[in-house]
Amino acid sequence: MPQTQSQPAMSPVLRGRSQSRPMTVLERKANATDRRKSRRIKTRAWVWADYHGKQYHLRNLSLAGAFVRMEDPPRKGAKVEIRLEGERLVEPIEVAAIVRRCWREHGMGVEFTRFRGVGRARLDELLASLAVARILVVDNDESVRKELSVIFQKENYYVLTAADGLEGLQMALDSQPDLILMDLDLPGMKGLELCQRLRSSPHLAQVPIVIASATSNPAYFSSSKQLGAAGFVPKPFKTQKLLSYVRMLVAR
Repeated sequence: MPQTQSQPAMSPVLRGRSQSRPMTVLERKANATDRRKSRRIKTRAWVWADYHGKQYHLRNLSLAGAFVRMEDPPRKGAKVEIRLEGERLVEPIEVAAIVRRCWREHGMGVEFTRFRGVGRARLDELLASLAVARILVVDNDESVRKELSVIFQKENYYVLTAADGLEGLQMALDSQPDLILMDLDLPGMKGLELCQRLRSSPHLAQVPIVIASATSNPAYFSSSKQLGAAGFVPKPFKTQKLLSYVRMLVAR
């Protein structure tokens, strides 16, 4: 699994500040510097915000704050309570925040001001795991699995492999990858059925699926596209073209 990065040291100005009183001008400047330096992550479907019992998509999540997509955000300066929830969170993270920017019909940019319990450390762990994209390779050929593992690991992707369709389905449900690269001719569960099962899972429905196959039968490709596959790469692989395509899909 990706290694958890250590929790960043808090700014000397913020260290020891009572969480209950308002920040001074100097403290706000220091916190703004921390926000500019903090890691901001595209969350995909793995984490979202619960606000007043409704779920909202997140963008640019960091230890300092996030952008919450909503149509009718609170006014600028409002104090809000948010729960961060997601498939990669064992427990929700409860955080107090202040609205720094708001755009009607778009959302609100919030600054986190206080985490409940160990929420800050858990968010740091989550960000570390989301920073490294996960690629699941499903192929019954061991040499192909090894080849793709080497190719993707050199690009700092976290690679998981499965040798058949059933194993691939279970691994996808358990690990929640950012991209799935799979053959069509799989034992246990054929590729088209696997593709259909993946798309039927709410938390995997938007994960890009790439078909990697040596077959030239257009019917397979047409069926896989209808089931939601993002595209096709032929075997044997052309490494640079494969990597360019994977980078583009992961970055969406």
